[in-house]
Amino acid sequence: MDKLDNIKKVLMSVKYQAYAKSYLSLGKWSEQKATGIGLEIIPKTDLSNVKVGDLVKFEVLFYGKPLSVNAKSMEFITAMSNSFGQNDEFSLFSYIKEGKAQFRVQTVGQWIVSCNHKDDVTKDGDLKDLYGKVNSLYNGATLTFNVKE
Repeated sequence: MDKLDNIKKVLMSVKYQAYAKSYLSLGKWSEQKATGIGLEIIPKTDLSNVKVGDLVKFEVLFYGKPLSVNAKSMEFITAMSNSFGQNDEFSLFSYIKEGKAQFRVQTVGQWIVSCNHKDDVTKDGDLKDLYGKVNSLYNGATLTFNVKE
């Protein structure tokens, strides 16, 4: 918004950022660390040997801080696979509580875990560097991994 002249009225101005990670393991699994950049889905389960029926846990952070369900926002992850949900247009769902979410793997195949988060830009908030430029920041993050038989 700050780059446009003679604006009479702005209905909405947003910035969108997307982050994607894919986890493959060659050898021993190592614990994954947060980068502190944007929206992150970090596996807290060894993804190198996930089997059907396993509980897979994640940490979900926004600029290094845990996301959580609250009165302002219903934070959640979704999970689907090429063999579960994707073709039928549905997915598994898990609320994010204090940065933690989980789901139980239903089938073998390639799984994708997704999260979307919206934050309003305010003069004194965490995103104050965007104040006057956009009204809202939308972030999307995905993580993919394979489940073996």
